[in-house]
Amino acid sequence: DGSSLTYESWSIDLVPGGSGPEGWNVFFWDRTTNGNRLVSHAASGPGARGNGSSEMATISADGSTVAYRSRSTDLIAGEGGPVDENVYLWDRSTDTTTLVSHATGEPSVRGNGGSGQPAVSATGSSLVYSSSSTDLISGGGLAEFYNVYHWDRSTDSTTLVSQSASGPFAG
Repeated sequence: DGSSLTYESWSIDLVPGGSGPEGWNVFFWDRTTNGNRLVSHAASGPGARGNGSSEMATISADGSTVAYRSRSTDLIAGEGGPVDENVYLWDRSTDTTTLVSHATGEPSVRGNGGSGQPAVSATGSSLVYSSSSTDLISGGGLAEFYNVYHWDRSTDSTTLVSQSASGPFAG
């Protein structure tokens, strides 16, 4: 609706009390308050930048959520798994971050490959992204190249979109 936007910056002084390592970070700007919020903040607090670069931000049409790619390993509490680029979703109303590209059934374990290029729906209820991970859906067995996935926020379920007409694991 034009009342908010998201952007990426190296600046360290865009939010009060900002701290943490240098690198790209994702910010949310609210037109009504003329204020910035750090989206890619560590789980330890809203002013602490994540420990890796965050980018490829995309905002839902209603401004409720921001999806982005990050190499940070401290954006959600208890996060584990391989260090690679992953996709996250930030909720504006609760200031919480969800790991989207997580291993099947393990919401705090990053997928075993890189993920990126998120595109969030108008209401933030779902998003699509690309990933080379082979553990995002049950059954696995996908070749190690980038595939497209759909993630449903209400069920925390991931579906392979870029499958052949013969099925998800056909050559």
